[in-house]
Amino acid sequence: MNEAYIRQAAHAFGFDRPEIEPLTSGLIHNTYKVLGSGSAIVLQHMNTAVFKQPEKIISNYLTIFNYLGDTSEVKIPKPVPTQSGTWLFTDDAGNIWRAMQYIPDSYVESSAISSGQAEKAAHCFGAFLKA
Repeated sequence: MNEAYIRQAAHAFGFDRPEIEPLTSGLIHNTYKVLGSGSAIVLQHMNTAVFKQPEKIISNYLTIFNYLGDTSEVKIPKPVPTQSGTWLFTDDAGNIWRAMQYIPDSYVESSAISSGQAEKAAHCFGAFLKA
């Protein structure tokens, strides 16, 4: 991914001179940690070859986020709007971006390494489907 487009997207989400760090555990999207002025977000270049209608992804994400709210034991990162108040940003090359809250000390498992992890993932997936 061209760094100029990553910086353009970071700027759209409120980061003027960001530090950008690739997050490489994702399988579908190009994902980056963006730091600046004491805050951080996860910036994601959406793979529109896989997801042809990214606005539906955002709509579903917002529905789930709002359903789970602050009372659920299942937490997902808070979506972050652009400076203009939209949930998606399109850069000069036509790449589509979204952003969400960065959660310190979080990580992504690519597969369950224990039955307990598999059970926890199933519980979270059930909450997702219920939303």
